[in-house]
Parts: sequence; structure tokens; C-alpha cells
Amino acid sequence: MTDVLAKTDMKGVTSDHFAYDQYGDLRDAIITVYKCENAQWKPQTVLGSK
Repeated sequence: MTDVLAKTDMKGVTSDHFAYDQYGDLRDAIITVYKCENAQWKPQTVLGSK
């Protein structure tokens, strides 16, 4: 399965580009951390591998 993922390199819907490394992990992954305040989700920070 990781062989197939490692060959994945395409334009994404929510990002300009996404691809996987040889271990099946996303390359250049970006994660947004949210916190629930007053019953609404609010972004707190954005973490990225770049």
C-alpha cells in the first residue's frame, strides 16, 4: 500500500498540492488546531511541515 501512496502526487481540493513519502506519510502536511469556545469551533494555530 505504501508503494501506491508514495507514487501519489496530485493537485488537491483543499490544497494546491499533496503527495506522500515512502512511508505513506503526507509530505508538506498542514494541520489546523481548533478550540471549541461558546459552542463554536475557532482556529487557534496552523502547524505545517514546511
